[in-house]
Amino acid sequence: MKIEESKEVKQLKEKIRILKEKNVKIANDFQTVRHDYVGLKRDYKEKPNAYEELVKKKKIERDYTYMIRKYMAAANTELIMRAQEHNAALSAEHQRKNLYEEIKRDKQEAQRRL
Repeated sequence: MKIEESKEVKQLKEKIRILKEKNVKIANDFQTVRHDYVGLKRDYKEKPNAYEELVKKKKIERDYTYMIRKYMAAANTELIMRAQEHNAALSAEHQRKNLYEEIKRDKQEAQRRL
């Protein structure tokens, strides 16, 4: 009976060893799953925040672009007005020179007649 007990004890020890190995494997698998779960949970929480940040940045960029376009349109209007004023001044100067030349000719012609 001692030999049978020893076989039985060996079998039980072998089962315990196998169960311990399975337990270690299951514990490692559990840690891996837990780590993955924590990572996914963090990602799930961060995605809405990241999306909100992206939306905020896009809004700021759109607002900035709108303001730049607004300032550029105002500057363009100012430049058009200045160009028109410059052209008007050139035209007035040209008319003044023509008038001066005409008066000068009339004066010379009047002096010749006298």
